[in-house]
Amino acid sequence: LPDLPMDTVTSLGLHLLALREIRQSIEHAHTLIDSLPTGWSGGNLREPLLSPLPTPYWIRAGIKSALAVVASLVLFNWLHPPGGSLFVLGAWVFTALNAFSPGGRGDRRAFHYVVLSTSLLVVVCLILLAIRPLLSSYGVMNTFIFSGLFAWGYLTFQIRGITIPMQISMLLMVSIVGLNGQEPISFQAVADTFFGLSFALVLAATIQRLLWPTLPQWELRDRYVELLRLLCRGMDGTPIPVWQRSRLALIPGEAEIRIGHLQPPFCPPGERERLCNYLTTLRQIGAHLLVSSGHLNSLLSKNKDPDGQARIGLLEAEIETHLRAHEIGMQTANPPKVDASRLASLLASWVEWMATTRRRMLKDNCHALDIIQFIGLSGRHAECARGLLKAKDEADQLHLPDIMGDYVL
Repeated sequence: LPDLPMDTVTSLGLHLLALREIRQSIEHAHTLIDSLPTGWSGGNLREPLLSPLPTPYWIRAGIKSALAVVASLVLFNWLHPPGGSLFVLGAWVFTALNAFSPGGRGDRRAFHYVVLSTSLLVVVCLILLAIRPLLSSYGVMNTFIFSGLFAWGYLTFQIRGITIPMQISMLLMVSIVGLNGQEPISFQAVADTFFGLSFALVLAATIQRLLWPTLPQWELRDRYVELLRLLCRGMDGTPIPVWQRSRLALIPGEAEIRIGHLQPPFCPPGERERLCNYLTTLRQIGAHLLVSSGHLNSLLSKNKDPDGQARIGLLEAEIETHLRAHEIGMQTANPPKVDASRLASLLASWVEWMATTRRRMLKDNCHALDIIQFIGLSGRHAECARGLLKAKDEADQLHLPDIMGDYVL
C-alpha cells in the first residue's frame, strides 16, 4: 500500500468516501422515516424549503406590477381610452405574470411581443366581428368558449408555465366570455377588447423594458453570483439551510436555460460553450467543497496533526479568495483578479503532504476508515484547487463586457 501511485490512491479514496457518504445518507433517511409519528401529514417541517424572504427579483416584479396598475388607472381616469377595465386588468397581468413565464427569456423581447400580439388581436377581433350574429346562440358561444379553454388548458400542461402568448389568450377568453350573447354584440364591444388589450400590452412592455428589465444575460450573471456566494458561505463548514442547498442544485439548470438565449450579435461566437464549461467547473468545485469543508480539521485533530491543520487553513483561505474574486469579476463583468500561481504552489505542496501523511497513517496502523476518509476529503480539497485553476483560465477567456450590456430594445 505505501508504494501505490498517489493518483491511484486519491481516485480510490474519492470513490470509497463517496460510497460511505451515500450509505450514511441512506441510513439517515431511514432514521428520519422511522421517527415519523403515526398519522403525520407532512406539516411542521423544521427547515423551510424556500427562502424565508423574497429575493430582490420578486420585490422588483411586485413593484413593477403595482406601478403598471397605478399608471393604467391614472390613464383610464384621465384619458378615458377604449377598453375600460380590460386595460387595467391586462396591464397588471402582463407585468405581474411575466415573472412566471418559463424559458428565461425575460423582458428582452417585450416590444416584439407587442407587435406580434397586436397582429394576433387584429385577426381574432375580425373573426369575432364576422361571427357576431352566431354568438347569440348558446350552442355556438359555449362551443367557442369550450374549444378555446380546452386548447389553453392543454397548452398549459404541455408548456408547464404561463407564457406571454398564453397570458394574451387567457385575457381574450375572459373578454369573449364577457360579451353578452343575450344581446346583439356591438362593434364597439369588440373594439374595446382590441384597444384594451393593445394599450395594456404597450404600457406593460414600457414598464417592463425601461424599469429594471429582466434580461437573460443579467439573470445569468445573478445566478453565477448567487452560486459563488453560496459556495463562499459553505467554506467554514457550518450547515447550509435546506433552501440554500436546493438553490445549489437548481442554479446550474436555470443558468443553462439563460445561456441558451444568448444569441448574436451581442453574444460572440463560442461564448455560450465557454459559459457552459465555466458553469460545469464551478458546479464540480461546489460538489467537492460542500462535502469536504469543515470535516478534515476534526479528522486531523483526532490523529494529532497540527501541521496539517495549518495547511488546511492556508489552502481553504486561498480557495475562498479565488471564489470571492470570481464573484466580484462576474458582478463587474471582468476577469477575476487573483494570483493563480499561489494556489498552484499550495496545491503542489498539498499533494506532497497528502502522500506523506498517508504513509505515516499506514505506519501508525490507523483505522482503515480514517485513512480512506483522509484521502477522500483531502483529495476533494485538491480537486477544488485544480477546479479553481481551470475556472480562472475559463473566466479569462469570457467576453463578459460584450454580453452583459442592454443593447437590443
